[in-house]
Amino acid sequence: MKNTRNILSTSDIKRYKKFLDTELEAASMYQILADSDSSTHRSKKFQRLAMSEMQHAQKWASLLNQDIDKIRLKKYSFKLLLFKALVRALGTVRILPWLAKIEANEIVEYRGDPEGEKLLDDEREHSRILNDMVSPGKDRNDRTLYDFSASGKLRAAVLGINDGLVSNFSLVMGVAGGTASAGSPELILLAGLAGLTAGAFSMGAGEYISMRSQRDIWERLIEIKTLEIKQWPDEEEHKIEAIYTKKGFSVTESKTISKKIMLNPQATLDTLLKESVGINPEELGSPWGAAGSSFCAFSIGAMVPILPIMAFGHEPMAILSSALISSIALALAGGSISIASNKSPTWGSLRMLIAGTMAAVVTYILGYGVGLLI
Repeated sequence: MKNTRNILSTSDIKRYKKFLDTELEAASMYQILADSDSSTHRSKKFQRLAMSEMQHAQKWASLLNQDIDKIRLKKYSFKLLLFKALVRALGTVRILPWLAKIEANEIVEYRGDPEGEKLLDDEREHSRILNDMVSPGKDRNDRTLYDFSASGKLRAAVLGINDGLVSNFSLVMGVAGGTASAGSPELILLAGLAGLTAGAFSMGAGEYISMRSQRDIWERLIEIKTLEIKQWPDEEEHKIEAIYTKKGFSVTESKTISKKIMLNPQATLDTLLKESVGINPEELGSPWGAAGSSFCAFSIGAMVPILPIMAFGHEPMAILSSALISSIALALAGGSISIASNKSPTWGSLRMLIAGTMAAVVTYILGYGVGLLI
């Protein structure tokens, strides 16, 4: 059916088309999750979310005077194909923080729009459902922090893979250019393995030292703050009172809150660390965990350019295969980073592909020039 009663301005049409596209994309993502999740319970939730988003899409289609019976899920966009690949690689639960960010963005965009505000309750409910699925049983505020933290970890992992990919791709191409006349894939393989090993250990050691140093500083600050609470409780109580006064509470309310918090030593410490020092004791991080993650992520990326060298004995075939596979991996890494940042995956893939390819071409030319001289 068509709704022919609406007379829309150009800005309305543009905005509604954007909302329609966003809702269809979200519905398609939820349907992919519903089809991919082995848990019947989660799959049903994803299916309900997909249906809800389709109803939203139909609303925007109706306002645009489109036939709502012809509204269908998207299937073949680059972003959805990449999303499906990430779901298969990472699993459905690890993808949820990204969807939570999309839902949060929809809430922001719908605020202030007369028609969009009618959907705000649904979008908030979607966010609550996603938060429950990511971290069931925790306080809602904690789940929100967890969501974005998890998303950041995924983004950091993809960035680590990208670092290994770009650096070793460039190294392999540089050595390939320098040994083009010699025809020695063994030298290229040796350089690639050396680059992988050196780079992975460098990344791991650097991350460990950085995280260890940061943790040492934070632990020292926690010790100092703990001592201050024991030695000067009245002064620390006044600090808590000032914190809540700045948040908009009245002086009386702030005093009441600060006195209640001071009754619990751990709550006192957590409040002062988070509000006055800017440290969350629960998120200090593990130096060894960070080092291991960086090591593994870099190794995965650095392995991509040398796999064809290991598989093919004939150098031209190996080099061409390495360049092709590395280019595909660059595009996927760029698109993944963009999805994590809620940006266009097409532009992200193209940008990463251009940057990585240019680096490889430059190093190949330099290597070829050096090879001619020696």
